[in-house]
Amino acid sequence: MKSCGTICLFGLLLLSGCVQGDRPVREGISSGSKEVGCATANFYASREGRVFFMLWHDYRPTDRAAGGFGSGGVCREGDRLEIDGAYGTTDGRLLQWTCQSPDGVTGTVTVNGVEYDLEAGNLFIVADIEGETSVTRLVRDLGASDSVHATLSSLERQEPDIQRLVRCEGED
Repeated sequence: MKSCGTICLFGLLLLSGCVQGDRPVREGISSGSKEVGCATANFYASREGRVFFMLWHDYRPTDRAAGGFGSGGVCREGDRLEIDGAYGTTDGRLLQWTCQSPDGVTGTVTVNGVEYDLEAGNLFIVADIEGETSVTRLVRDLGASDSVHATLSSLERQEPDIQRLVRCEGED
C-alpha cells in the first residue's frame, strides 16, 4: 500500500452553505486528511486555527475504479457547524461520521450511527475488526492547524491504537 505524506488543507473563505469534497469552505473552517501506511487521518480546524476534531481510520478506498470512495463536507447552519465524512471500501464496508458543534468544543460526533459527546473525546480512532467497527476516543490537545504535521506525527508515535492502524495490523 502506498502512503501519501501530503496534507491537504482546504477551505477558508465561503459565506454560507454546505460544501462537498475539496471545494472552499467559508466561515474560516479548514479541513484536511493525511494517509499514513494503512491509516487515514481526517482533521478539522476552527476559524481560530485550532484543530478541534480528528478521526483516524483504517477504511481505505484502495481502488476507486472498483467502487472505493472517500468524501466529506463542512457546512455552517446558523450557529451550528456540521461536518460529514464517509469512506467506502471495495469490499463493501462503509464508515460514516458527522460532527455537529456550535463552538468546536461541545457537540456530538456520530460514527456509523453511534453518537458520542465531543467534549468527552475529540480524537477518534476507528478500526474495522472482523467486520465490526471499533471506536476509541481520547481527549487530546490537537494543536494549531499550522502545526498539524507535527501533531499527526506525534500521535502516530505516541498512540498505540494509531500505530496498529498504520502498520495494517489485523489485515489479511
